[in-house]
Amino acid sequence: MLASLVAGASLIAAVPPVAAATTVTDLGTLPGGRTSLAQGINASGQVTGWSDTSTGPLHAVVWTPTGTGSFAITDLGTLPGDTASFGQAINASGQVVGSSETGDGPTHAVVWTRSGAGSFGATNLGALPGGTSSAAATAINPAGDVAGWSMTPDGKTHPVVWTPTG
Repeated sequence: MLASLVAGASLIAAVPPVAAATTVTDLGTLPGGRTSLAQGINASGQVTGWSDTSTGPLHAVVWTPTGTGSFAITDLGTLPGDTASFGQAINASGQVVGSSETGDGPTHAVVWTRSGAGSFGATNLGALPGGTSSAAATAINPAGDVAGWSMTPDGKTHPVVWTPTG
């Protein structure tokens, strides 16, 4: 049996890596921004993540392919009263999930839904009842079900799912 394992291991080691042909595209930042990060991509090539703004705070963004090999960036903004936001995942419908926060207060789980040409509306998904009101969304499926986390009253993080009701 040892000889079989050694022979199998040498076969695996002998297989050369396959290099995929790729093109690297700089998605850019919001106007005046210096840094950005991509977090999620859907089958249409839309990408979500965050970028700093010309005034400093980070904002969730969506980069949309323009068909010319470049991408247009859209600032998703924050929830009212918050100063920073982060896009984590995007589904086939272009809904983005992530978080919005003030920096010194609770983190809010958010879903951004396209509300018109080039604009998105933000919805606070809420947190566990009786919890600390801190929560964040990390994934979304084609049906709009959202996965993430929420804090319990004793400060522990628990996984949660938000399901659309209508």
